[in-house]
Amino acid sequence: LVAKLVPEVMGREIEKASQGIYPLKDVYVRKVKVLKAPKLDLGRLLELHGGAAAVGAEDTGARAKVSDFKEPEAL
Repeated sequence: LVAKLVPEVMGREIEKASQGIYPLKDVYVRKVKVLKAPKLDLGRLLELHGGAAAVGAEDTGARAKVSDFKEPEAL
């Protein structure tokens, strides 16, 4: 769809189709509304964006040392 919007192919098609009714020129598509949302596949999305090293793998992290934490002083 985007490939047709950029080179104004749809605008030219609209001009040709309406030529018999009313002569139009310089027809542009300004706004497009998506009626149906695409299916969301979370595994594929993570795979594309590198959200997890492997889909389904969890990041376990490293355990912090107890001596690293210092309680802030009260005001």
